[in-house]
Amino acid sequence: QVPRSVLAYAWGGTGEEPRPFVSPHMAGLGSVRVLRTAAAERGAWLEERVNLEADWRASFGAPPPPVIEIAVGSHTENSRARVDARIEDIRLVPCAP
Repeated sequence: QVPRSVLAYAWGGTGEEPRPFVSPHMAGLGSVRVLRTAAAERGAWLEERVNLEADWRASFGAPPPPVIEIAVGSHTENSRARVDARIEDIRLVPCAP
């Protein structure tokens, strides 16, 4: 099943990217929001919290559909950089009003 749309959160970039911006890799189906720049802290556990509903509305101008999947990945944009990343305790909770 092909998703209607994809909201992607990213670490990397300059921090000057629009929030959000259309993904150049998803043929118009995706929106990207940069959470941390390429210069962000390294070598420590970092916590991220996002408001999926608000980010979806900002990206697609409509209420979000039910979450179908969450995918986590990493890549180095062909830079040959080494990546060591871990994910722990992904939680979906109601947003505070």
